[in-house]
Amino acid sequence: MSEYDPKKKAHLRPQDSSHGGEDSIDVSLQKEHSTQSTYDITREAEEAARSSQSNHAIRQVTSSGVFRYGMLLRLHMVEMNKDIDISPVREMVLGRRDPVHGIFPDIDFTPYAGYQLGLSRQHVKIRLKGSRLEIIDLGSRNGTYLNGERLEPNQPYKLRDGDEIRLGKVVFFAYFISEDEN
Repeated sequence: MSEYDPKKKAHLRPQDSSHGGEDSIDVSLQKEHSTQSTYDITREAEEAARSSQSNHAIRQVTSSGVFRYGMLLRLHMVEMNKDIDISPVREMVLGRRDPVHGIFPDIDFTPYAGYQLGLSRQHVKIRLKGSRLEIIDLGSRNGTYLNGERLEPNQPYKLRDGDEIRLGKVVFFAYFISEDEN
């Protein structure tokens, strides 16, 4: 299923990686996290970071950082087993919407339990700069981690094919996909 809004800067195509082929999220996951305080979410995010670091301590970065014209950025959401394909533009903000405060990120994770999983309204920016992608934490409360390392706010970091990204408690793997591979 494709969601395209010409007013938005990026084309977002959620894809279900499960064998059922339906585009759905685990509602039980939303209920499980709905009564947690921000402190609980922050504590769980820190625990997830420690776990991620131990799981990927041996990982060597050998993947390509080259992002060619026509490629898609696929964010694979590990816990929900979902893929989100994005056609990057110059800059895109990932987060969750807040209509009360007029915040509408380019890539909205509200339908994926973004609030319950600790995503900030404007959590991270992905920027296309030449033939590479950069990721920039926008001062998020629960942090952004790249391959287990917490990013300093407002500092660009190079994003490579196969990198692990964690926003709050949501773990993604970033894949650079050619249109013909899709």
